[in-house]
Amino acid sequence: MEQPSTSATRPENQRGRTLGFLWLATALGWAIWVLSVGTEPEPYGNWLSNLVGDKVVHAGSFALGGMLWIHSLRRVARLRVITAVVGGGAVSFLFGFLLEVFQRGVPGRSADPADLIADLVGILVAIGLYVAAVSLSSRK
Repeated sequence: MEQPSTSATRPENQRGRTLGFLWLATALGWAIWVLSVGTEPEPYGNWLSNLVGDKVVHAGSFALGGMLWIHSLRRVARLRVITAVVGGGAVSFLFGFLLEVFQRGVPGRSADPADLIADLVGILVAIGLYVAAVSLSSRK
């Protein structure tokens, strides 16, 4: 006789866990990318920074990172929205803070509080967008 499947063994739950870990891998990939760009000695100006400004690039990058961390924490740890938002926002901000501190020791780099503020603005945008998206999807 076949055993009834539990929620932990259902194929849709396994698929959800797999997708969660893919989101987490993407968030870690973002962290590695930001670390590699942020620790490059004596950086050259890139076309995007020249086009829209360094602070906009910071805010956009950390908006993306914030979204990735929030969603991956929500999917992997199955956290409530508020917990995932606080956790993902905190991880992103801590990463930006530590990167600015680390840049003090990189030739041609300096710790810039304005960069950290731009990072925070991006994270707050990510939080707002994520909460709005969850709110809209729950209405359906």
